[in-house]
Amino acid sequence: MVEGPAEMAGLQVENELTDLVVQDVAGHAGGLPLLSTALASTWERRRGEVLTLAGYLANGGVAGAVAGSAEAVFASFDEEGKEIARQVLIRLADQDEQGTLRGRRMPLSELAPSGAHRDATRAVVETLTARRLVATEDGYLEIAHEALLGAWPRLAGWLADDAVGRSVRRHVAPAAVEWDRNGRPMNELYRGARLDAAADWAASPQSGVSELEKEFLDAGVARSTAQLAEARGRGPTRGSRKAPNARVCCRVGRGARRSSSAIDTMPLIGYNWLPRNDHGPTRTFRRDVAALSRPASSINAALPRCV
Repeated sequence: MVEGPAEMAGLQVENELTDLVVQDVAGHAGGLPLLSTALASTWERRRGEVLTLAGYLANGGVAGAVAGSAEAVFASFDEEGKEIARQVLIRLADQDEQGTLRGRRMPLSELAPSGAHRDATRAVVETLTARRLVATEDGYLEIAHEALLGAWPRLAGWLADDAVGRSVRRHVAPAAVEWDRNGRPMNELYRGARLDAAADWAASPQSGVSELEKEFLDAGVARSTAQLAEARGRGPTRGSRKAPNARVCCRVGRGARRSSSAIDTMPLIGYNWLPRNDHGPTRTFRRDVAALSRPASSINAALPRCV
């Protein structure tokens, strides 16, 4: 991988450098082109006719080549392209149970852009692929080299800001794709507190919600609104406490939404899908969702009596 071409060029390679290079590129799609960039920098820092480990590390090795290439590609996009690139790349990251970031294989159908956005999204993905930052195979898109997740400061900042979004999107994205694949049946729509939490996330300008996900959530909101209107039209049943103005209000995150089905859908999918940091807005978000996970009896007890 290194020694053959180096020997042909009349160069020698330190054994430690060979070992590290193999470790850096093994199993990564697109690793060899990035290695070529890293070795060019190593050659510029060679000691006589020897390619050294110190020269390789001085420019960050393959990770440094990844970061440099990513920043150059990002700078080449216009403002629309930069936002599309951000949305695509944050979707290609996930985290394990210990909270460590890792790459994620994303079905291309998850993006589901339409109209003018389709052409712009295709152009961005093609550019990222051509520059070996992402790889496509069998209808899936993934980060070409996981070093990109930590080595590129811009992406690292996006991912830090997207902690809540990454947790919500892990459930919403596949649910929306499955809903669309099955003909968009009403019984697969979110409702109650789960819908409130997802809709609150999607309302943020930085959410990067896809058009398909937005259609999925909008359909759920429309159904919830229709059910609430129908329930109000029926009025109180005989023998029930008359409370024409009684409403169940579910406050989730920054917004407040009214839901007629918040109680009958408890508990939630489990608020373990929220990030585990306990500070700032994220703590508030987790606390609000945790409160909605209490049994219906405790929520009923906490509701004001409207008689």
